[in-house]
Amino acid sequence: MHTTAGSSGGLTLMSAPIGLEEVAYALFEGMAEGRFLILPHPEVADHARARLADDEAWLREINGFQRAREA
Repeated sequence: MHTTAGSSGGLTLMSAPIGLEEVAYALFEGMAEGRFLILPHPEVADHARARLADDEAWLREINGFQRAREA
């Protein structure tokens, strides 16, 4: 179930999965640049920002998403 991701309320990565080569490239590029946090998929950074901006809202969204998935 991969579709276009919206806000952080999507909670899971819902765009097209990326391949191993893309992950490896992001890893080596991040290492070469000396980055600590390496996020191979661009949407992961958006989710992280949303969580940092308002962690309580983010947790509510996760809880709602989990409940919907379990129903």
